[in-house]
Formats: sequence, structure tokens, C-alpha cells
Amino acid sequence: MIFYMATEQNKERLEFLAETYILNVNTYAYLGADDMLSLVKNELRNTEMEALIMDAGILEDSTLVNSEELLEVFKAFKLLYPESKIVVLTEKDMERETNEIFFSISFSSVSKELVDILSANAEEDSEKETLDMEQEIEKEREAEQESVGTDREIITKDRIKVSGGTPLLKMRVQQNNQEHKPKNIVKLSSACGDRNELNILKQQWSCNNLMVAVIGSERRTGTTTVAFKLSEWLSQSGAKVSYTEANAHFHLKLIAQKFRFRKENQYYVRKNINYYENTEFDKYNGRNFILLDLGSIQENTDWVIRILKEVADMIILTAGGKIYEQNALDKAVDILLFMEKPCAVIFNFLSEQDFLEQEERFHGNDIIMLNGEYEPDLLKPIDVSEIFECYKSS
Repeated sequence: MIFYMATEQNKERLEFLAETYILNVNTYAYLGADDMLSLVKNELRNTEMEALIMDAGILEDSTLVNSEELLEVFKAFKLLYPESKIVVLTEKDMERETNEIFFSISFSSVSKELVDILSANAEEDSEKETLDMEQEIEKEREAEQESVGTDREIITKDRIKVSGGTPLLKMRVQQNNQEHKPKNIVKLSSACGDRNELNILKQQWSCNNLMVAVIGSERRTGTTTVAFKLSEWLSQSGAKVSYTEANAHFHLKLIAQKFRFRKENQYYVRKNINYYENTEFDKYNGRNFILLDLGSIQENTDWVIRILKEVADMIILTAGGKIYEQNALDKAVDILLFMEKPCAVIFNFLSEQDFLEQEERFHGNDIIMLNGEYEPDLLKPIDVSEIFECYKSS
């Protein structure tokens, strides 16, 4: 999230960021350093903050911009969010100024300068957060070589379990009808279909307990949204489906409360879909598909890679395709290809041109590519028939 502290007259100046970021705009006037410090300590805690952007016009005295008092406020903010950027916007024409705590830029060049600053932030985060992915892959390769002819012990986190109490990585669900599991899928699609007029036909499905891992190339790529919409589409097409929240974001409880899911024992129910918290699922409930919402591939990386390698039968990656998201996407796709499992990428509503460029980049890889369109309804299905075509009974 980007928190923008604006004057009334400038509150709409950063609307161009709303296409890419979650932009929280709040208007203020005549704030002193003490007011700013109180706001940081009380209102800006316990949120995911990518950047704090301040219109200098909100200050009661223009000299506060370069004061030690305001610098202390920004230092307090950096203690809460050490990876976040702080940007001060001024009305005077000036070149970008940078110190160890914050940037100062002019409103006259805000569209270019601010995008550069935030894009650099995204690239730095991606480089930092995905470095351990490459190290983990190398460890996996070394372990594969060392474990030839031996029994490997898989290390798991204590909280990862199924409903019977067995650690998720210790319990490998055996899939029936293995001949229906695809080995190579090479298919490209330009869109996920019209969500307003989906004609979903009931199908017979040949798989049993097929583990579908849904994971984002980085944070805030819509992993949970896609996982819910996949569950809806599969259920409406006649499949028996369960959803498992296998991440630390705890969105399921909030969603269940908002949409009034029915609570049964240790899980929620809506229509014919069971929703499990705490990385649990029921392997004895006769499901065709078990969807694992793993969050971002950059979170709990070593554990996530083991889930992808040891548990998942299919991997669906949610991703952005903008220039500052490309690095994370490339690294995530490399990991998916290393797994040698059926996989697909669902993009976040790219323009037609951007999607064609992504098709060109990944042409020749065994990946289904779909371009999602914006649909705010969390429980409205998206057409993903191309991804699951091979699991239908002939």
C-alpha cells in the first residue's frame, strides 16, 4: 500500500498510481512535527506499507521540510517499515534530492520521478526476496544428487498438517487414474473469457485428490482471488473441490464472515466447496481437486518450494506483467519449469499488447498462459477450461 498525505487541492495528483498500487489518500492541513509523529505511531502501524508520500503543503510551516524534527518523524516511520520509501512532494521546480531517509521531488515532474522511485523499490525488493529462491533450487539439486539410493527426510514446519494430523510434506496424496495426468502442455490463450456470460457445462472428472498449488510471483498479485475463482469454476463445472489456506495472511476467516459461509467442525462450507484454514485439508472426502493457496513464492521460500516439489500435482502462478514486475515473474517461472510439472500463468488483466509480449517471452515453454480481466467479485468464476481440459473424463 502507498499512503499519500495530501492537501485538499492536490489529493488527486497521484491517481495515476492507482492502476498499479493500492493507493490510500488522506487529506491534512497545518500539521506540526508532533502531529506527524503521533500519526506515524498511531495510524500507520500494522499495515503493509510500500511508500509514504507527503505533500509538503500539509505542514504548518514550510521550513519543517528540512528540519531535524521532521527527520526524526521519518526515522520513526523507517523503524516500522525499513524497506519502505519516503517521498516529499513540493510545488517548487527542483531536481530530485535524495538523502539516506527520504526523496524530495517536484509536483511538476511527479509522474516520471515517482514511478522511477517506486519501480526501483520493487526491483530492489524482488532482487532481495528472490535471492534465496536461487539458493534453495541449488540446494535441491545438490540434495537430489546426494540422495540417490537413500531415503530422504523432508523437513516441515510444525503447523503444516492435514486434518488427520499428518505433516503435509510427509503425506503425499496418491492420485487415481495417473494416465490422465498431463506431461507437457503447450497452449496459449489471449483471455480468461467473459466473466459476465460464462456458460459452464457440467463435466465428469477423472482425477482424485489432485493437488493444485496456486501461488503468486510476488505479493499482491491476486493469489487468493484467483484461488477462490478457480474453486468456483471447478465446482460449477461439476468437480468436487476444496480450498486450503496454506499461507499466513488469514484472509479466509474474513471472507467467510463477509459472505456468510457456513461453519462445520473445523472448516467452512459454501455451496459444494469446503474451505480449510491452517494448511489443513481432508484427503478422505472424495475431492477431485484440492486447491492450496500458498500466497507469494517469495514468502517462506524454502517451505513453499518443498510443497511445490513434493506435494503439488499442478502449479498455477498468478503474476503481473508490468516492467517492474518482470524480474519476479522470470524467477518464478524458472522455478516452475525446474519442477517439471504441469503449470499455468494467469496474468492480472494486462493490455492486449503487454500480453502478446509475454507470450513472445515465454514461447516454447510448457506453460499455459491466460490473461485475466478485472472482476471485483471474489466469488465469480473465471473460465479456466484450458488449464483443466486434460482432467475431464473422455
